[in-house]
Amino acid sequence: MNAKILQQLPKNNHILLYQQDLQAIYKNHKTQTASVYLISPKEGKSGLLKILQSIGMQDSYKSFTINQILNEIRIQNKEIHIFIDNFEELTKRELRYYKQLFEIGHVSLIVNIVSDNAVFVDNDFIRQFVILNEDFYENRTESINVKYTILIVLCVFIFLIFLKMQLGILNIIVSTLWFTFLMYRSFYYIMH
Repeated sequence: MNAKILQQLPKNNHILLYQQDLQAIYKNHKTQTASVYLISPKEGKSGLLKILQSIGMQDSYKSFTINQILNEIRIQNKEIHIFIDNFEELTKRELRYYKQLFEIGHVSLIVNIVSDNAVFVDNDFIRQFVILNEDFYENRTESINVKYTILIVLCVFIFLIFLKMQLGILNIIVSTLWFTFLMYRSFYYIMH
């Protein structure tokens, strides 16, 4: 997978992986280019600060706003590879920052989607990535989640068993009531 990634990076392509061990890919990523690994796109400002630190910026940027940090990344003009795991967790709040990173020419995003049933905030943004293992990515929507089907079948089975038991008890109750009614009628007839 590293070879495929290395083929795409010089073309300034942003890469989307599906269910890969991105942390292992990051550790095996041997280039002279600065790189950083973010476990989630929700890291926000701390993730952007990690990006600044990876390109050698040691100054204190904690007082900077997110827009100032993004501007600093843009100004540095140093090539950087950003590995982001669990990219399906991206929310509207962070989407704006990643779109800005996406547009910076010297920044390459390598993102990984872990979940099968991921619903993305912005599908147009995801379509701009080069999908390396596209066959798995496309088949993810065709996989059938049988968990709910099994639960429904199990519930129907339990319902039928309970109904059968109740009908058996109901049959005894109805028979008892019928016998009681017949005895009452017989005693009533004898008494009059």
